[in-house]
Amino acid sequence: MLLLCDTDIIIPFFEKHKLRAKKKHDFELWKEAVYLLNKNKGLKTNIATTRNNQGKRSKIWNQNDLVKLKNIHETMKQFKSKIKEWKWIDKI
Repeated sequence: MLLLCDTDIIIPFFEKHKLRAKKKHDFELWKEAVYLLNKNKGLKTNIATTRNNQGKRSKIWNQNDLVKLKNIHETMKQFKSKIKEWKWIDKI
């Protein structure tokens, strides 16, 4: 699994050394998803499968960010032969 801190190296590298065709499109979607994940790092999603009533975090993801992440996932599915469904994706 890629750590979010590794993206500080990977994103600039692929912005400098441009990808082509399908990979370029995948990279742009992935980069947007990473931005959303970094922006909401440490926040609760407020979705039933991950809700922890005893947790001390009161801030939750912006609903628009969750919808954007779902849209990125759906767009990327079109270009993949095998992709796992997210268990919580239908709850957004």
